[in-house]
Amino acid sequence: MKISLVVPVFNEEDTIPIFYKTVREFNELKEYEIEIVFINDGSKDATESIINKIA
Repeated sequence: MKISLVVPVFNEEDTIPIFYKTVREFNELKEYEIEIVFINDGSKDATESIINKIA
């Protein structure tokens, strides 16, 4: 089964790596195919760059 998480973000450069790692390591989700879709709402920090590195 696939689970899609749609996550709106705005200036979240510090939180995105933590969120991503937490979701990937969450044991109860290991049996699912997880898709994380970040929606960048015009961030002025490095949010977009971090999302692109994860992708």
